[in-house]
Order: sequence, then structure tokens, then C-alpha cells
Amino acid sequence: MTKRVWTILILGLLLRLLIAPYTSWPREAFAWFSVTNDLLNGYRLYEFGNFSYPPLWAFVLLLVGKVVTFFSGAAALGGYVQGMVDATINNPNTIGFITSPAFNLGYKIPLILADTAIAYMLFLIARPTSLLRAEKVFAMWYLNPLVIFTSSVIGQFDVLPAALILIAITFLLEKKYFMSGLSLAIAALFKLYPVFLLPLYLVICYSSNQGERRKKAMLHLLAGLFIPIAVFVIPHLHPSIWDVLLDRSQTDLLKGGMNIWFIAQSPTIYQSLATSYLPLVYAIKYLALLAILTIPLMVRRISFDTESIITGHIAILIVTFSLYSGLANPQYYISVIMLLALQVSLSNKYRFFFWAITIGGVAHYLLLWTFAWQALLYPLAVNTSLIDLQQINNNVIHSAEIWEYWRTNPTKNVYLITSGINFLIIFVLVIKSLRQLGLTLPAVFINKGAALLNAAHFRKN
Repeated sequence: MTKRVWTILILGLLLRLLIAPYTSWPREAFAWFSVTNDLLNGYRLYEFGNFSYPPLWAFVLLLVGKVVTFFSGAAALGGYVQGMVDATINNPNTIGFITSPAFNLGYKIPLILADTAIAYMLFLIARPTSLLRAEKVFAMWYLNPLVIFTSSVIGQFDVLPAALILIAITFLLEKKYFMSGLSLAIAALFKLYPVFLLPLYLVICYSSNQGERRKKAMLHLLAGLFIPIAVFVIPHLHPSIWDVLLDRSQTDLLKGGMNIWFIAQSPTIYQSLATSYLPLVYAIKYLALLAILTIPLMVRRISFDTESIITGHIAILIVTFSLYSGLANPQYYISVIMLLALQVSLSNKYRFFFWAITIGGVAHYLLLWTFAWQALLYPLAVNTSLIDLQQINNNVIHSAEIWEYWRTNPTKNVYLITSGINFLIIFVLVIKSLRQLGLTLPAVFINKGAALLNAAHFRKN
């Protein structure tokens, strides 16, 4: 690596290590504490239904918990704060349990390492094109405010499946199908959305080989996909896992965020969508699923070069998040930002979308908490004298009033408007990525409609 890259690495790493221990979103951090505490006390994963993700993140938390408690005891994970009682009473989104700096840093270290690994992989992939582009893509990722905010402030773990998706793409391009399938399966055991990429991998693996080589390639890919499931999922299955996952899918049906369902933040619109227009909601989801299954065939029709394969990944992920998923918080788009950065470095495309989603994601986070961003500093207030705890409490209590006002006045809801702008940008990205693959959304429906009309005319005659 060059001197410039080393400078960026040191700056980015120091910034992450400085803010990681003393920042968290209390509700999210409490969820990580809860599952860690349950596993440390010998309970089975999913036994109490307080963890609704695939199992690997829970196992990472268990390892972190063992290390922290080994050196400092169980109380070192965190505790309830008496001084937060008023905030928890007046703002239902606030929880009075604050995780310790040691635990915060502990569960964020794997995320920081994943941030660093992605930056290095992007640098290596882009370097044959241009050293300057490789240095720029390293900086675009490693100093990206949304990336830093997601992993080192709120401690969301989307960067882990993102890193594994990038590894899977690398092995796929090298035709190392077993390792590609293995990486993709492990990614899906952190968060489920990489499952939607599976049709693309199957089509590429099948169509890139012939005869016996095709059979061998498909077997390798399927074996790589199955092994992590056999090792990490089957031994830890609990009857309640299906109830937990089903409950999450129903709860998140119209949560909104950076997707088409952002309009559901208005109580009136939400009620209409959840009742009278529920068939429309499922129709949009089914159309999105159809698009996800069609995109691999579009990639196949063009070519299996690096740019087309990456574009196929981008198209599938943004359709999944923006149209299929009922909830799409900014961290969902971490893998998309990673792939957009790669496209910028390889072909100088998608630069606008990279920065638009980055800026829109940070704005979405801050507006979602309606000026309660100071809640992120609760660990700093509880463990140091640098900021007053009551000042944060007042900020959090006031934000609940603002949020209620916004919900009942959608035309004045800055969060709703920002979410709408974010969705518009993302939807344009959907169209642009599909056009690069040789098809536009209007063309899909026009061609399908023409085929149906021709079939009807043929039957009539």
C-alpha cells in the first residue's frame, strides 16, 4: 500500500477507535447485550424470541461477551442508569440500560475489522486499473461517514455480510465456486438478504460452464452453500425460531425507511395500506421478487464480465431493499455503497449515487431520531464528565414531541420528505442499473404486455 493509503488507514482507524467505546444507540445496544447475556447464562439462541437474525452475529456477540466478562466480570457489560428514568417515561423509544465502553468497543471491533478488510479488497481490485483510482476508492469507503456511523457509532453489523459478498464476488470471478458459495452462505447467516443473490450465482455458475465441468461447478457451489448451514444452523435450531422470524417479517411489513414504504410513516396512509390497500402492497412485493429472479437472466444475456456481474448485484440488492423489503434503514445499503464504490473505481460510473445514498443515509438517521442524536452519547455521559446526562435527557424528551407532531402533519414532516427524496434517488438507480443490463422497467412491462396481447390475438384467430 502507498503512503497516502497508510495515512487514510491510520486516520480512519483512529477515528473509529476513538468514538466506538463512548457511542451507541441504546435500544440496539441493549438488544446485543440481551442476546449476549442469555448465551453466557446457558440459554439457547431464539429461546426467548429476543433475537430475530440468523445466528452468526449472536455467536460473535457471545465471543465478545466471554472476553469482556473474563477480564472484568458480568457487570462490565453494562447496567441500568437511574438518571435516565424521566427520559424512558417520556420517550417510549428510549431505554434506560447503557452498555459499557468495553462492551461497545468489543462488539464494534469485528465491524471495524470488516470496514478495513473491505477498504483493502477494494484497493486491490482497483489497483490494476489505476493506482490513483485505487487510492480514491480506499478513501471513499474508509472515510465514508455512513460507513463509520453504521459500524462505529450505532454498531449495526451490515458490514459483515457486505465483506463476505465482496469475497464471494471475487471467488465467483475466479471460478472458485465452492469458496464463492461458502462466502455467500456465511453472509446470509449474518443477515438474510444475500439469499436474494443466490439465483444470480446459480445462473452464472451454470451458464459459464459446459458438460462435466458444469456439473462439477454446480456441485461445488451447492456444497459451499450447504456446509455453513449444516455447521451453524441445524445444530442450533429451536422451535421458536420460525415464530421469531415470521413475527419480524410481519412487524416490518410497512416500517418504511429508504424504500417505497416511506409513506407509511403517516398514520393515515399506514392505516390505508395495512387494510384497504394490502393487496397492492403484496402485488408490489411480488413484482419486486419477479424482478429479482429476472435480473440474473439479464446478466446472462449480456455477458459475465466484472462490470455486468457487479451491476447485477447492485440491481438485485436495491430492488430487494427499496421495493421488496418492508423496512430499509440506511445500514441496509452498506453493501450497495460498497459495490457502487467499486463501480466508480473500475468504470467511473455511479459516483452521484454513491454520494447521494451516503448523504441521504446520514440525514435519514439523524432525522429518524428527530433531533435526539445526543442519545448516541449516553455512554459518554454515563462514563465520563464530558457531557451532562440531564442535557441528553431533555433532548430525548423534547424529540418525542417533535416526532408526534411530524407524524400527524405529514406535509411538514422533514423526515418523510427526506425519505421520499432518498427513495426517488434509489429508484432512479434501479432504472439505471437495469438499463446498463440492457433493459428498462417500462420495456419489461411493454414487452410482457405485447406478448400477452399477441397470445390473446392468436387464440382469438
